[in-house]
Amino acid sequence: MLVSNIAMDAVIVLAMAPIFLAATIWKRVPKLPQALIVASFALLALGRTGWVAYDWHQGDRRYDAIVSAMAPMPEGQKMLGLVASGDATMDFARRPPIEHAPTLAVIARHAFVPTLFAEPQKQPLEFQPALLPLTINNDIVPLYDHPASAKGPLGASNLAPYDYVMIFAKTPLHIELPANPTRVDDGSVKDLALFKIRH
Repeated sequence: MLVSNIAMDAVIVLAMAPIFLAATIWKRVPKLPQALIVASFALLALGRTGWVAYDWHQGDRRYDAIVSAMAPMPEGQKMLGLVASGDATMDFARRPPIEHAPTLAVIARHAFVPTLFAEPQKQPLEFQPALLPLTINNDIVPLYDHPASAKGPLGASNLAPYDYVMIFAKTPLHIELPANPTRVDDGSVKDLALFKIRH
């Protein structure tokens, strides 16, 4: 909550800058302060644009690695994506956002991903009736406290409808797993793992 409040405060400051310029009566401002204000605004805009471009570039690299990790999965599979809630800090889960990164499998592997945005009132997508019961709204789950128990997110009944599960966690190899999943990614992305579920 504190992190989100700080981020919101920073956004408000940026949003107020153009309002400040628009509300300024320039005829009453001396030339030098005018130049300083305009230069400051230009630097702010350039700096912010540069930061966003850098952030997006880093995000693209992250997403490319995630798509590469999906390569062992054949097309047309059902894949569940989970993020360890214990690791869902701003830096890990939101820079760039990975909560919905598993939906990249829809594009890259023609997979069914239960967290895909498919609400008829909002998106031009709709799940087929047979798959509708598999849709979930929350993929940030506790993965470090007996996740493979009967009621845990990696319990056999929860994994049964899917062919693969992709786990985002800082220490995925240390997660207690049920006997049936087999890891199939090459381990090149240290904080995610892709498992094939044997039925």
